[in-house]
Amino acid sequence: MSIHSEKGSFFSVFEREIARMTSRRLYFGVCIVLPLFCVFFMATIFGSGQMENLPIGIVDLDQTATSRNISRTIETVPTFNVIAHYTDDISARTATQQKKIYGYLVIPENFEENVLSGKTTTLSYYYHYALLSVGSEIQGAFETVLQPLAITPIINEATALGISENQIEDFLVPVNEQGHPLYNPDLDYSVYLSNPFFFILFQVIILLVTVY
Repeated sequence: MSIHSEKGSFFSVFEREIARMTSRRLYFGVCIVLPLFCVFFMATIFGSGQMENLPIGIVDLDQTATSRNISRTIETVPTFNVIAHYTDDISARTATQQKKIYGYLVIPENFEENVLSGKTTTLSYYYHYALLSVGSEIQGAFETVLQPLAITPIINEATALGISENQIEDFLVPVNEQGHPLYNPDLDYSVYLSNPFFFILFQVIILLVTVY
């Protein structure tokens, strides 16, 4: 078969399929408009590539300067969007179960007093883990922001005793950890979710149109 005939056959088939796809509005919509919409949808669904402004709540049972400072620190985290302050744990748990919020932090009573007196106290956080991705993101954000708060009393006490900051850092963090994620250094969800999601959705469209 000659090159000319091969090109002619290709263009003939191409023109025939284009004519079929534009012969009815339904064909034009599902064969051209819908795939283009899927490409646009997958390119924009993840926004900045990371989960941000996840709704959470705070239960402040202490109502002191220290607890309010912790609340303000939580509000500055890009992952969180503090939409409510609850007066008790039950209300926050109910809101989480109803998916009004995805997690909440509980600051217990006498928190500031226990911290200043050197007593052991606990900051508790809860999150909705039925949504695995959201739950993992909230857990990681809480651990990141609360870890420095956990060692703040030790730092203050050591500083009062005249210990230098370098000695405190060597004592608290004897081994420095560096994380280098391979293939996705920015931890961007769109890198590993957009491609499979698009092709799966595209295959569903092809099957539905073929059956129709």
